[in-house]
Amino acid sequence: MATRMEIIRAERAALEADRAGTYEERRSRLNAWFRVACTGVGADHTKLVRHLKLRDFEIHLTSENPWSAWADRERAHVLASVQGVQPPTWFEAVPAYTRSLDAARAFVAGTLPGFWVSSGLCALTGHASIGADYNGPDGERLHREWPTDRTPCDWSEDLAPGGGPHHECMAILACAVRALAHKLQLEASA
Repeated sequence: MATRMEIIRAERAALEADRAGTYEERRSRLNAWFRVACTGVGADHTKLVRHLKLRDFEIHLTSENPWSAWADRERAHVLASVQGVQPPTWFEAVPAYTRSLDAARAFVAGTLPGFWVSSGLCALTGHASIGADYNGPDGERLHREWPTDRTPCDWSEDLAPGGGPHHECMAILACAVRALAHKLQLEASA
């Protein structure tokens, strides 16, 4: 069994390798992974599709530059499908996930209860880290659902410079969808 530090190092190395290349190259690798994963005996296609959507969304968040109302509407539909709720209709307001720290943090609180969020913005990057708060009031549940021997201590994202304050929000969302994808992997291996 791998030590916690080996798990963290492997996760970081995989993340760095995944960030290499253009948007199209990253999506192509993801699609190739999906095709192979679907051919496995006993593959849970529902979970694989959810995992694919999460990873595709992560690539979209970490590759795209400026935000727009249209992009927020698209994100709202993807996040609603991840949460298993109805997406907003054309007549409903869309949460400003990429323009509001409160909306981005509310998404984490709603989909990853008991997780901590740390984020910031400087002239160079929008940065975020999230992780399970094992010492908080949800600690016992988090230890069961996110075992420390199979879960990284946190998920972090540093987005490229430029673009404005929405980079901090996008970094928070990228960390959250990466954590949700990891949870699907934990469930599949249980």
